Amino acid sequence: MNPFGFVYLTNMEEYGAENSISQIYHSWFADGSRWDLAPAGFVPGGPSMQYSGTASPPLGQPRQKMYKDWNGIAWDWPRTVDASWEITENGIYYQAAYVKLLAKFVSAPPLPTEPPAVPVGESANATGTTSIVFKWNKTQGAAAYDIEIDGIVQDNGPSLSYTHEGLGHGTTHTYRVKARNTLGESEWSAPTTATTEVPPPPPETPSDVLATATGSFTTLLSWDAMEGATSYEVEADGVVKSVGNQTSVLYKGLASSSTHSYRVRAINNGGASEWSDLTTVTTPEAPPTSEIDLSHNGTDGYTFGQTWDQVKRYQTFVADSYPTLTGVEVKLRRGGLPGDVTVELYETIDNKPTGNPLASATIAANSISDDGTIVRAPLKYSGLKYDTKYAIVLGQAAGGAGGIYEWLTEIDVNGNLNFGKYTGSEWADESHIGYGWLKLSIAQGGQTQPNEPNDPDPQEHQVPAAPVGVQATAVGASTIHVSWEAVQHAVAYEIEVDGSIDYQLMNMPAFVHGGLAAGSTHVYRIRALNGAGAGEWSAPVSAVTGEEAPQEASPIIDVSHQGTYGFMFGETRDQVNRYQTFAANANKQMTHIEVNVRKFNNPSSLTASLYATKNNKPIGEALATVAVKASEVSEDYGIVSIPLAYAGLDSGATYAIVLGQSQTSDFAGYEWLTSEVSGALKFGKYSGGSWIDESAIGDGWLKVYVE
Repeated sequence: MNPFGFVYLTNMEEYGAENSISQIYHSWFADGSRWDLAPAGFVPGGPSMQYSGTASPPLGQPRQKMYKDWNGIAWDWPRTVDASWEITENGIYYQAAYVKLLAKFVSAPPLPTEPPAVPVGESANATGTTSIVFKWNKTQGAAAYDIEIDGIVQDNGPSLSYTHEGLGHGTTHTYRVKARNTLGESEWSAPTTATTEVPPPPPETPSDVLATATGSFTTLLSWDAMEGATSYEVEADGVVKSVGNQTSVLYKGLASSSTHSYRVRAINNGGASEWSDLTTVTTPEAPPTSEIDLSHNGTDGYTFGQTWDQVKRYQTFVADSYPTLTGVEVKLRRGGLPGDVTVELYETIDNKPTGNPLASATIAANSISDDGTIVRAPLKYSGLKYDTKYAIVLGQAAGGAGGIYEWLTEIDVNGNLNFGKYTGSEWADESHIGYGWLKLSIAQGGQTQPNEPNDPDPQEHQVPAAPVGVQATAVGASTIHVSWEAVQHAVAYEIEVDGSIDYQLMNMPAFVHGGLAAGSTHVYRIRALNGAGAGEWSAPVSAVTGEEAPQEASPIIDVSHQGTYGFMFGETRDQVNRYQTFAANANKQMTHIEVNVRKFNNPSSLTASLYATKNNKPIGEALATVAVKASEVSEDYGIVSIPLAYAGLDSGATYAIVLGQSQTSDFAGYEWLTSEVSGALKFGKYSGGSWIDESAIGDGWLKVYVE
């Protein structure tokens, strides 16, 4: 059955086909190249239920319609992954057999007997302010085409279009085309002209800018949409940020009874409007107490209190602007005669409890029945930090000695919370089974922002002072270390590098600026931030990187090791991708890489990408990307060679190799073998929303081959 009515052979119109496909996935016939349309007679892969990309179609179609006539390769991780090779890539094992069979029945097409006619159907259309697309119809008997662009002739191969890019605004350009074959060429077509678009004037200044306190810790800024605007910038308490095309912004985590100022300007291709008038708003005083409510109506429960496997259970929550925890309620049922319940508060890393408990309490066993019982623990802690994830951990004072408990759960509909267990040796995320019934009582505790406990200093509600003791020191030819004295009541720092505010650090008075050119000068200023706003900039300091010592570059950049433990990637969230950085040497071309990985539960294709880095994390779009079929990866750790190539590595610059899978999954994926190699290298993950440095767990096994 062929529901599309396709001839699954490329470009067979000259042989009588009325609906043949036009494209296959192959590096020779790359998307957007002059050879975009494949030569006649290639057989594609065809419809496949194994498609793991995100393009629809073929995704989401019935099995016989899981096909698309394209050769795209888009990587906007993890939202857009073409994976067209899984559908349209041809294989020599069936292509050769088909050609051999075809030769028995099909005669060669007749050779041309005369030069081709003049191409017709020409059109030239602007596709914005800097580009024009010139197109024409296919000419019978033509093997290729020459085009004339503003009087300059060039070979366009068999392609039926040309995109003229990098043009000036409002400029006019002229095009002609002629066809050719082995017997000669046609006359030129008539000239066709087109003019690029002219950018619009900047939009008007946004009107009706309104700032409203929507709570004790939040404000809402809104304004009217402006005609011709494509995006907006907001200056909030002196900090400018683009907000896309939205016309309102909700600011959270502000101080109670604090005043904030805002203004807005509109942006389009023609420039920016004037700023709106400054508008201010003051948040009201917060009630003394509040509650974080994770209660539900679920009746299923999951065990804890065993001597192994389900030793403890944890449920995460995100702290709001109340810094003091005064008590916890949970819904439990017991089996047998267990010991008292232990209740603990933990910080989290990677959405799991970490370190030692911040606070602990107990619930008497005799207060819990064998039905669902809501019980309260006097768990107290001062110092919760706004928008930080914590975990409540339940256990049994005498694990497994006479009975166990169940924590009542329900499916987490928003997917932002984490529920899991402690097996006796590690924390295991089991969020797919639901989340535990939980209520937390919170209070101001004499504070309006999450500061250190029992800190009565009234300056905590003022903007912090300018940092002092700022020093910039070159470390080698490509790195500068910047440090300063910690500023009291600062919760973060902004760093101005060479006049641009590119970095913001949490409460850490140090910064490493890497990937710099040898012998280059860089200037830095620092300012401190807290809930009341931004402090004054420090005095500028500068440093000059050292000169790079001449040395013979190695053909292998080696980050290999003898580790035995790995870390996962390929999930739908949290551990979506893993990255490992390396420093380029004098060799400019990367030819391939090797990684030591293993797979589990039949994942989709392994993907590898090369990224530039900023602040030792991947940034921007991938410089190069390839995929390796999962069948080439073992279920035990093994070295996999990946043909990831790139020409143009900058000596001394830091790059990142990023691994993932073509279709993320919470049940199937990969692990990257890790062990510490160098403190100068960075290993981390992409959580689905940001790149996170996890260098403390080691370095991913990697070899980069260069020449």
